[in-house]
Amino acid sequence: MLRNTFCIRRLDRVIPTLIFAILAVMSLPIVWAQSLNDSFGAAPLGEPIKIAKTEITKAGHPCPKIKTALRNSDGTISAICSNNEDYRIFSLNSTAIVMRCSAVREIGIDGC
Repeated sequence: MLRNTFCIRRLDRVIPTLIFAILAVMSLPIVWAQSLNDSFGAAPLGEPIKIAKTEITKAGHPCPKIKTALRNSDGTISAICSNNEDYRIFSLNSTAIVMRCSAVREIGIDGC
């Protein structure tokens, strides 16, 4: 009798854990599918100089003044600051991203 009680108590602990594990494994394809839906796109709409200044400042990069900012054919913005740092501004899932080109060049990637 004592042995049966012990087994039932043990099952009470195992079953919720087993259900949680099964649900977690079943949700993995959903998480992977979401990451496949990530999309890169154009910078926010508007005047390139204003967008560049706003987004570079929000990202916390030092940029005393924007020297040039041009919208590229793919909709991204290339900007050069008065301190000669250059940036590429684009979006990821509708969120503006600021990429410092010198950092990209440091890791050996061309074409910023």
